[in-house]
Order: sequence, then structure tokens, then C-alpha cells
Amino acid sequence: MFNLNSKAMYLQNLQQDEIFLPSEMKSLKSLTRMESRRGLENVIISNGKIVNVVSNSYGHIPNQLFFNKAEEMLTDAQLNFHKRTINKNDRSFITDFIIDDKSQFTVKNHKDLILPMLRFKNSYDGSEKTSGHFGFYREVCSNGLHVSQAEIEFSIKHSKNNTHLIMPRLNKLFDKFHG
Repeated sequence: MFNLNSKAMYLQNLQQDEIFLPSEMKSLKSLTRMESRRGLENVIISNGKIVNVVSNSYGHIPNQLFFNKAEEMLTDAQLNFHKRTINKNDRSFITDFIIDDKSQFTVKNHKDLILPMLRFKNSYDGSEKTSGHFGFYREVCSNGLHVSQAEIEFSIKHSKNNTHLIMPRLNKLFDKFHG
């Protein structure tokens, strides 16, 4: 069977990038004192850099709101987890919640372990949808193998009217995983 000390070693050395950077949406006109064309009225600023130009209907979803709520819901569901955070150039962000539970199983030479994982993505530059899905984390190669299954994933459009929809969709994701 898999050595528990080896398991702890893999999970202690998970990537931990800073994902809670200062970010905001500002009017392009307030920065340039120039009119902009319709659909390009605002900029998204992440860690002091402009990373996206967006319309007035765009709803900025800060990482603090999204990832902290996901972690809170995992904690409320009484799931034990380890966290890995990935920051791609202050524009695109991932948090993997690797679930530490009794349904683990080994493959091949019994030195490998696969754990269930919930992956959440958010981007400020439009390269990724704000989304989440269930997958698996493979410990030996630490590659974070994840296989998306449509019935337990979600994505959110960044519009001012949709930012409040994050929480109900996350509830459904956790209900399907934990139930």
C-alpha cells in the first residue's frame, strides 16, 4: 500500500502562488482622459498592470470573492483538502482543492496515488472562463491530472448581472461531489 509519509511529502510541496493580488475595474477615460469606442470603456487592472479592456456590461469577479467562497463551501461540507494555487502572469489563476478522503486508490506499482480534486479557474484577461470542475490529482508525477465531467462542472459569464450567480452554482457542484 502507499506510504503515508510519501503522501504527506507530495501534498506539502504543492505549488503555492500568490493569487490574491490587488485588482480593479477602472474607466479607460479616467486613465487616458480620452473617449473610447463602445464596448471598450473599462480596463481590468491586476497587480498594477492593465490586463484587459472590457465593456460597461462586464462584471469583474475578484479572486478573493471567488476562491475564498469555494474554500468556505468545501470547509462547510466538512471535506478535508489540500490546496494548490497557480498564478499565470497576474492574469489567469487556478486553485485546486485536492480532497483527502478514504476513497483513494493506487495504480501501477502501488507507489502512485490518485485523489479526487476540484479545480477552480478565474482570469482577468479573458483567457479562461470563471469555472470549476471535478477531476483527479495524481500524486507521483504531481501533474494534477484532471478529467472534467459535464454533469459536475460550471462556468460563469462575466457580466454585471451574473456575478451574484457564482454561489448557487458552486452549491450544486459540491452537492454532486459530496452526495
